[in-house]
Amino acid sequence: MSDTKGWVGGWAVVELMGHRRMAGKVSEVNFGGTVLVRIDVPAKVQGPGIVEEIWTTQFYGGAAIYCLSPVSEVLARAVAQHAVPEPVHPWEMPRPALTAGAPEEQKAAVVPTAADETFVF
Repeated sequence: MSDTKGWVGGWAVVELMGHRRMAGKVSEVNFGGTVLVRIDVPAKVQGPGIVEEIWTTQFYGGAAIYCLSPVSEVLARAVAQHAVPEPVHPWEMPRPALTAGAPEEQKAAVVPTAADETFVF
C-alpha cells in the first residue's frame, strides 16, 4: 500500500522501539489528555472441534512506535499470527527455601499467590 495520504487507521504492521512487531487494526484514541495508537490484534484459538477468533487490544504512545506500515487485512492477519501479545503475567521469583525453625517474621513474609506459588517480599 504505497498511497497513505490522509490515512487515519486501518490494517497495519507496527514496529515498536522495544523490538516488538504487532499487526492488526490500528486507530487513534485520546486518553488522559494525549493521543495513543490503538492496535486490535486478531488471533485464532483452536481446540477440539473449536476455532474461535479472539482480539487483544493494546495502546502505545507515538514515541514508542518505530515504524507503522499500512498493509492489507490478509497480510496483517498473517503477521499477527506470529506476533500474538501475551496477557500480563505477575513477576515471578523462585520459591524460598524455609529452614526448620525459621523466625516467625520470615514465615509471615511468605504469601501464597493464585498460582499456588509463594513469594517473599
